[in-house]
Parts: sequence; structure tokens; C-alpha cells
Amino acid sequence: MNAVAQPSASVDVLFRRHLSANIGDSLGRLAHHSRSTAYQSVPVSDMSDPRDFRLTVSGLCSRTHQFSLNALRDIFELRQIHGNSTSSGPQTWTGCSLGELLEFVGHSGQATDILLVGSKRDSSNDPHEHSAVLMPFDSAINENIIVAWSLDGNSLISTRKGSEAGFGPVDAIVATDSYTHRIPGLSRIMLTTVAS
Repeated sequence: MNAVAQPSASVDVLFRRHLSANIGDSLGRLAHHSRSTAYQSVPVSDMSDPRDFRLTVSGLCSRTHQFSLNALRDIFELRQIHGNSTSSGPQTWTGCSLGELLEFVGHSGQATDILLVGSKRDSSNDPHEHSAVLMPFDSAINENIIVAWSLDGNSLISTRKGSEAGFGPVDAIVATDSYTHRIPGLSRIMLTTVAS
């Protein structure tokens, strides 16, 4: 059974806007480390195959977890979010709830923040080939955030074009009233505490 979420959250609520001066460098190092270790167990030549994908969840949780694309589909309830993109108009994303995934990994209750790291599948260490979004833990369990593997009924891999061609098979999707925010190629979720 599909659960369909209608966007109702505010971007200002979902994303941390005010970070102390030293946080930017710390996040950059954290994101770089996350990106460099996300595929360390997969040979570079095999990373283009979605069957080799692993989403790593680590940090302040019971233990580090890795989910294949099939595991994400099999373990969690299917969710859909209807959102808008400035270039494509209305879209439907299909995946699983980020909140349900966080509950599954057994978070310790100490995490105040969630770091979502997206990266390309190649072995480049170019800092522009990954992105990181930090959000408060309480916002991350919002029903309008999913880990998506499908867009309008098509796998994300099949819809990747141009600069997105190197990204992995899942995105983090944050649906708000007016726009759908994406973290392309989601490869790692870190439960952490960032002093603000």
C-alpha cells in the first residue's frame, strides 16, 4: 500500500540556517570522508551497476548499517511524495521514509542532526562531486522526506542526464510547499551532533 505525502513543511524548518563559523569546515571534512568511504568495498569498475550500491547509515546509531537498493525496497513501506520542480513541473517520487529508516537503525537519542551526503559513483576526490545537507534530527523524521529510487515511475538511474549521469540510484527528497529539494546520489546518512 502506498502512503502519499502532500508537501506541508517549511524549508526554514527543515534546514539548518545558522551554523557557527567553524562548522562549515567540519561539515566539509565530514562530507569528504563520507564520500571517500561510501563505496570503499566496491571496485571502481563495478560502481555503475545499481546492484552494487550501498547506502551507509552511521554515527550515533546502534551500529553502522548498509542497505542495498533491493533492501530499501524490501524492508520499508513504499512512500510517494508529489512535488514540484522549476524545470519539470509536478513530479512523483517513490521510495521509503527517512524517518522509518532512522527508526530501523536504532538511533541512540543523542543525535541532534542528520547529515545527508550525496556523491557521484566514480573515484574522483573532487569536492564538487559530492554534496552535503545538514538538518535537525527532528526535521529529518518529517513525513515529507524520503529516500527515493524512482521518479514518475522510472528508476533514477534511467533518468540521469548531463551532470547528474554519475550519481547513484537514490536521492534524498525533501518536499515543501513550493519546491522539491533533492540531494542527488545519496550515499551516506550520518547521525551526528553539531553545536550551533
